[in-house]
Amino acid sequence: MESRFGKLRGEGFELSYEFQGKTTSVSALGDKVVGLDVRGVKTDRQSATVTTTTSDQALEITTYFFVNEKTDKLIIQRKFKNISKEPVVVKTMLEYVDPAFVIGVGRKLNESGDKLLALMRNEMRSSMMLGDCIPECPDEPPPCPLPCPINVKVNVDQMTMRLNPASDRPDTLILPADGAITVPPDGAAIQHLFVSLSAKN
Repeated sequence: MESRFGKLRGEGFELSYEFQGKTTSVSALGDKVVGLDVRGVKTDRQSATVTTTTSDQALEITTYFFVNEKTDKLIIQRKFKNISKEPVVVKTMLEYVDPAFVIGVGRKLNESGDKLLALMRNEMRSSMMLGDCIPECPDEPPPCPLPCPINVKVNVDQMTMRLNPASDRPDTLILPADGAITVPPDGAAIQHLFVSLSAKN
């Protein structure tokens, strides 16, 4: 999605799950998709919706992007839904966050190594709200998230990052979820909501 944040090359997720005794890994990062079939992409002036399913038809993953002009926020809401007739055990979940949300597009960075990681963690805490089912309700779609029976916790202190070797700037920030989660069959879902302030200059 093109926006005031630029193209979101570092936004996405990676998921490892067990279904019918087999462990499978799928991912989407920017334009790169592994193990997923794209079922639909809808866009309008303020929002975009991308729906994918895993190749084994165990999970449907829907990501909503919405620019709330009244609050000047970009909302990213992601839903993982079990569309099978059997439980799915999510073993690991990584959320990829584009650094544009945290430091803007053109900010000069003098830090490196551990100091750069510490800076990015601090900036993440101050510029983003993240977690499950935050009651952030825009006037237009996506729909306001419902209370979730399944809670997923992420810890900014465990955040890592990938650097662009050409510039030594972060390419993507990686937030791991804590623990394994069993998603019951027939439509049970996990929702995440990431709310970012407008891009910094």
